[in-house]
Amino acid sequence: MRYCLIILLLLFGSLCHAEIVTVTSHTATLWTKPGGQYAFELLRAPRYYPFSVIERGPDHLHVRDYQGQTGWVLNNQVGPQKGVVVEVANVNIRNGPGPTYPVLFKAFQGVTFKVLSEQDGWLEVMHENGDKGWVLKSLTWGQ
Repeated sequence: MRYCLIILLLLFGSLCHAEIVTVTSHTATLWTKPGGQYAFELLRAPRYYPFSVIERGPDHLHVRDYQGQTGWVLNNQVGPQKGVVVEVANVNIRNGPGPTYPVLFKAFQGVTFKVLSEQDGWLEVMHENGDKGWVLKSLTWGQ
């Protein structure tokens, strides 16, 4: 029984610390296979779109996105930069790290941001167009 608990803790710990990569190019293509003939495009992911790494290959990464979709992306289209995607229908992007700060704009599910900093469960984020603000971390996926 004791060994089972240790194994479960190790397994859970490894799931919690999955490697996240973020699209660093203008867009990245998610493919059904790691390249070559008969690979089909599944998704065009915008800059700052995060993926959880499942497996590393020589030129491609096998990844999963926030909706559970899996595929292959080229290594040179992603990097360790912190990014998040809005996971819920919409969020308020605020002027500061808290619910009392004024709303600057709204972002909808699937919108991606570069993470600039984190404070008390809030992320300071920047959209590709330069718009900045703060979003509640629990409403996003990635980083």
